[in-house]
Amino acid sequence: MEQPVETLPQQEEAACNETSEFNRGLSAALDPLNKNILKGGPALTTLSSEWFFRKCTACAHTFRLDDAVFITPKEEVLHDSFLLPCAGNTIGEEGVDYDEMLDYYNGVLQAYVPIGSFPANIITPGNETVAHLLAEPLHGFKRYTCGICSHTLRQNDIVVLCPCSPQNPRCRMAIHWDPFRGLNCWGEWSSRKSQLYCPAFSKKL
Repeated sequence: MEQPVETLPQQEEAACNETSEFNRGLSAALDPLNKNILKGGPALTTLSSEWFFRKCTACAHTFRLDDAVFITPKEEVLHDSFLLPCAGNTIGEEGVDYDEMLDYYNGVLQAYVPIGSFPANIITPGNETVAHLLAEPLHGFKRYTCGICSHTLRQNDIVVLCPCSPQNPRCRMAIHWDPFRGLNCWGEWSSRKSQLYCPAFSKKL
């Protein structure tokens, strides 16, 4: 009995499926913590995750280290946390008192962070100084990002605003100063400079 001959579209589909299976297997091998990448479901972002630093298609925020995500059957990776519930789940952070958390952050900043004349700001909708950094990426605009690490800026991130032009604020670039989340961009960048310069316009600070 003759075997049915596959048409060209069928051959192309089979080749795509094989390539997809290979890529999923390779991703799982490189990122063993997330073996369920092969079948979908919850996962945790690591430095080896193929989606690390990419942007979520739902919220346009980058994927950071330790971000909880959900992998759909169509292999789409979505944020899956209380503040970024892109997958439709609110896991891990329910019941968190963010007012109390912000009070804690402010207290630690005042006692620990040696920023000097460069004050830190916690990004919240009620903080008029930095609330604009939470703007949605509408009409083709992108989300605001850190001037050093290029990760998108999220609610409750702690940042320093570049003070290069206080009388005519053209820059106002935000730079993470958030050791709580491993985003010590301002501290690491400024510690390597004998004199501080604006990262956008190279103006001496």
